Amino acid sequence: MKADLIYTLNGGERYEEWYRIRDLDISDAEVTATLPEGTTHYYLNLIDENSFLRSYPEVEKSKENKGSFIDSAVEVK
Repeated sequence: MKADLIYTLNGGERYEEWYRIRDLDISDAEVTATLPEGTTHYYLNLIDENSFLRSYPEVEKSKENKGSFIDSAVEVK
């Protein structure tokens, strides 16, 4: 199993950019990640041995935000 962190530093802005940190630490069925400083929103992607991808939370594009993924991402407060 593998896990990736997908995050943005400018969530909700006009030119929102998303980044990926690959191969997070997984032990005892727990994923550990440190959010980069300035992270505003994030997702976790879990990939099993069959390359099946599951995102948390589930990714949904917003029509209201013109294709932004921000509405379903976890917000960092």
